This record gives sequence, structure tokens and C-alpha cells, in this order.
Amino acid sequence: MEGVRRGFGFGSGSAMAFVVLLALVLVMVPEASATRFTVGGNKGWTTNVNYTIWAQDKHFYNGDWLFFVYDRNQQNILEVNSTDYETCNSDHPLHNWTTGAGRDVVPLNVTRRYYFLSGKGFCYSGMKMTVKVENPPPPPKAAPVTSKGSAPLSPVFRSQFVLPAIFAIGAVRMVTATVMVVVVGFLTTSAAAKLYKVGDEQGWNPNVNYTQWSADKGFYVGEWLIFNFDKRYYNVLEVNKTSYDSCNDQAFITNITRGGRDVFELKEARPYYFLSSGGYCYHGMKLALVVQEHPPLAPALAPAASNASPNSLTSCPQMSIVSLIVISSLAFRKEEMGFVFIVMSM
Repeated sequence: MEGVRRGFGFGSGSAMAFVVLLALVLVMVPEASATRFTVGGNKGWTTNVNYTIWAQDKHFYNGDWLFFVYDRNQQNILEVNSTDYETCNSDHPLHNWTTGAGRDVVPLNVTRRYYFLSGKGFCYSGMKMTVKVENPPPPPKAAPVTSKGSAPLSPVFRSQFVLPAIFAIGAVRMVTATVMVVVVGFLTTSAAAKLYKVGDEQGWNPNVNYTQWSADKGFYVGEWLIFNFDKRYYNVLEVNKTSYDSCNDQAFITNITRGGRDVFELKEARPYYFLSSGGYCYHGMKLALVVQEHPPLAPALAPAASNASPNSLTSCPQMSIVSLIVISSLAFRKEEMGFVFIVMSM
């Protein structure tokens, strides 16, 4: 414990080292992620496909999704009970998942057996499927922690832990440098530019009214949008007005999608149109906004009398922010050494 206290006793940088250690722990924990299954694989949801064979080697867990791709002019997706499934009866569906897009998703959010079919007689041509949804398996147990009296960690385990630690520290340093460059550039170009989080706390998701969200906002050239979304299911496409109105995701202008936390700069004074493909546009994932030129600035007020130098940090808030970032990065250098010392001494 004395060694731990020495390693983390450098003051303001200890919080940064703790964040790095926490990130490493999170990376080592296996991620339980949901899966989206495209029904029928490359064949999609159509006739003369054996969906029993398609589903038999797959495990469907609570939280997964089914993605149906089909001809929206002919077929549909109906959830039914076991009896109607066996007889291809589409008169009393439990739920009609058809939206008219031909690219519809069904969440598997209950642990039970599901039954699906297509009406209009297509069920008799094989368009029926049943899947059993289970709870996901428990994560594997972590290895027991070595006690004081036991042997030291093996070189293999130490390398598996130390190398990720060093790389994580390097990554934090790179992020710090990047943030400094971005902040300096941002503050020197325009202190008035805004960053809008699309949908606020709801993010970029289905069933959100983005027309209402944007109605009370004024968007100007040089401002930014940030889209927060689940990259496994959604994306962000810039389209023209015609594609926006019809939810057409084929002829997009720009694919903004990168990693689920994506930014877009509003560089021109014009209307912008965004949507998500995969049928989610029909569930409300579309945004239109008009970007304007900045209004002329008000005449500058006369500076107040002060004994402080005009170049001092107190008279330049931009430089104060940059200075804080530089000081924080320098403080972190000491912390890096303490953190590596602790890891190497394990």
C-alpha cells in the first residue's frame, strides 16, 4: 500500500491516472452486445426460403434485433401466435411490424418464442419463421486475484497488462495533444460557434421528433452538430430534400457515420437534410434545418479602465483555457511515471 500511495501522490494528475486505470479495467471486461440478424441472410424475407434451416444454428438473446428486407409492394411482416403460424392465418396478428419501407426491424425484448409470417398468401410459399429468444449467458468469471503470499505475476500476464497500460497512457497523451490543437484552433477562429447535440439527451434514435427539437434553434455558418447513436443499427446520411421527404437512403450526398459519436460542420448558409437508413427514417430518424450567415456583430464597447496588461491571461479567456490544458498535460507527465511504476511493481 505504501508503494501505491507514493505512485498516486503527485496531486492534481491522480484523477487522470485513475481514469486510465478504469478504462483498462473496462476494456478487459467482456462486452455483452446485442446482435442484429438479417432474416434470410442475403436472400432476405421472400418466398421459397427455408427459414427453419436459416434459424436453426443461431442463438437469439433478449435485446437482439431481427432485420427484415423485403418487397414492400407485395409482402409484409406479421407477428402471430402458434396456432395461426401453423395454419398460415394472417387475420388476427399480434403485431404488424410492416412500416411500408421494406427494411423493418423487430426488437426481441422478451424471453419467449416468436412467430412471424407474411400475409396475402405468401406464408404458403415459405414466408414464415419462428425463433426462440433466451436470456444471454452469464459473462465468464474473472480470474482470482493473487494474494500476498503467492508467487509473483508471470511475465506473460505482466506483459498483457503492462503493454495495454503503456499504450493507454500514450493514447491519453495523444488525445490531450489533439484536444489542445482543436481548442486553440476553435478559440482563435470563432469563440461564438456552438456545438448542438442532436436530440439532446435522447440522441439520434427512432421515435424522436427532430422537427420539434430544432424549431426553437437558430443555426449559423461555422457551427457544429454532434450525432450520438448506436453504430450497430443506425447511421447518419446527408441527403437532398427529395430523398429526405421520401426517406430514400440510396442517393445520399455524404455518409457522416464514423463511430457513433460523429460531428458535422455547418459550412454553408443553406438547408441541410439528414436521415438514417435501414428503415429507421420511417420511425422519425430524419432532421431538416436551415443554416444562416452570422448576423453583424454589435459595435465593440470601450474597454474598462484597468491596471492589468492588455496581454495578461485575465484579459484573454481563450489563453486562460489553453494554459489550463497545457498545465494539466504537464501535471499528467508525473502521474504517468507513478502509474507505470505501480504496474511494473506488480
